Amino acid sequence: MVSFERLPKPSSVPARRAVLPRPLLSVAPPSILPPLPALPSAPRAADFGHSYTLSTHIIPSASPRNTPDIPLPHVPEKETKQERRDRLRRQTTEVLELKEAYERGEVRGAHSEKALWNVVNRYVRKGAGSTERKGITVFMAHANGLHKETFEPILHHLLPKTASGGSYQIDEVWTFDAVQHGDSALLNAAHLGGLFDWADNSRDILNFFLHYLPEAPSSEPMPLHLPRVPSVISDARRVHGLRQRTLVTVGHSFGGTSLALAAHYFPSLFSGLVLVDPVIMPFELDRRLGVWGLTYGGLSRRETWPSKEEAVSSLSASPFFGRWHPDVFKLYLDHAITTMPSGEVKLKCTSIQEATVFVEAQCTREVWTIFDKLPEHIAIHWIVCPTEDSVVPEEDMQRERVWRRPANSTNIRILDVTHLLIQEVPRDVAEVLHDFFLDKFTEKRAKL
Repeated sequence: MVSFERLPKPSSVPARRAVLPRPLLSVAPPSILPPLPALPSAPRAADFGHSYTLSTHIIPSASPRNTPDIPLPHVPEKETKQERRDRLRRQTTEVLELKEAYERGEVRGAHSEKALWNVVNRYVRKGAGSTERKGITVFMAHANGLHKETFEPILHHLLPKTASGGSYQIDEVWTFDAVQHGDSALLNAAHLGGLFDWADNSRDILNFFLHYLPEAPSSEPMPLHLPRVPSVISDARRVHGLRQRTLVTVGHSFGGTSLALAAHYFPSLFSGLVLVDPVIMPFELDRRLGVWGLTYGGLSRRETWPSKEEAVSSLSASPFFGRWHPDVFKLYLDHAITTMPSGEVKLKCTSIQEATVFVEAQCTREVWTIFDKLPEHIAIHWIVCPTEDSVVPEEDMQRERVWRRPANSTNIRILDVTHLLIQEVPRDVAEVLHDFFLDKFTEKRAKL
C-alpha cells in the first residue's frame, strides 16, 4: 500500500527569470493530405469492458512543424564495443548541443512540411450521447518513451466507478500517441528527424481538439480516419471552447508539459488539467547533467531483438521495469514493440527519437513562466512523487511548483513511487483521479 500527502504552500517564493512562450505556429493539419495510411497495428477487440467500447483512429498532425528537417545521426552497421561507446558519447553531446542551439535561435532552415500522423485510441461509454446528462471527456497524454495504451490499467480501475451512473460520468476517453511514439512512430518513421520541439506535441494535441474531436460524445462507430469538423465549428472552439463537452486532460511528464502549454494558448478548451510529475521547472534549475545521462541512456537503449520471446526475456530482466505493475508491463510488451517483415522485433519509439525528446529545456521553462496566468476556470490537480525521484528534486521548488496557480488548484504526493508512478501504481492513480473528478465534476457541482 502506498501513502499520500499534500504539499503545503511555500513560506516564500524567490524571484525567477521569465521565459515567455513563443508565438504559436499554425494549429492545423496540412492543406493537402498525402494518401491516407492504414492502421499500423492489428485492430483490437472492441469490447473494453465496464460498458465501454475501444476503437483506434488516425489524424494528420499539425503542419508545418516548428523545427527544420535535420537528418538523423549516422549509426554504422558494424562497430566494436569501444567504437559504440565513443559514438554514443559523441552523439549525446551533439544531440544536446543541437537542441541548445535551436533554442537560442541559431539553427536555420525552413519549417518542415513533411506530413506526419497521430494515432489515437477512443474508449466510449455504451449509450453515450443518448441522454441529456453531460459527462466528462478525458484526454490522456503519455510520457517520453511510452504509448497511448499505458493508461489502460488506470482506466480498468477508473471506468467501473462511473459506468453505472455515479456522481460523475465519463462519456469518452481519448489516448494519444505523440508523433515519434507508439503506432504514430510506425506511420512517421520515414519522416522523423534529429530535432524535436515539445511545442509541436502541444500543437498536435490542439489540432486534435480544434479540428478532429467530434462535436459531442456518441457511442456510434467512427471511421479509422477521423473526419475534420467544419471550419465554422473549429473557429467557434477557438473562442468558446467545446460547448458539448467537459474536457479534462491528464498528462504524465512530457505529456503534462505539452498539455499545460496547450492550455495556455487555448484555455477555453479545458475544464480540468491533471499533471502527473510534469517536466515544468524554472530557468534556474539546471538540467544539463541529468539530461545528458537521460539522453545517453536513450541513445544506448537496445531497440531490436531477433524475436518477441527474446525481447520479452531481455526487457523482463531489466531493473528499469522492476517496479512496474505487471499489467502495465504486459501492455508495454504488447504495444511498445512491433514485428518487422524479417521476423525481428523492435521498439516503436526508437532510441534516437527518445533522446531528441529528452533534451527539451525551452518548453519546460515557458510553462513555468505562464502557469500562474492560466485562467481559474481550469481545475488543476498535481500528482507528484517524492522529490528524490521527481523531475524537480528540490522540496522548496516542488512546493512552489504545485502552488504556481493557487486558485482552483489541488495537489497530492504519492509516496513510495518514482517519476513513473503511472506505470507503478495504476490503481492508486485511478483512485486519485476518481477523487478529483468527484470533487470537481459531479452533477451537483456542475449546476452551481
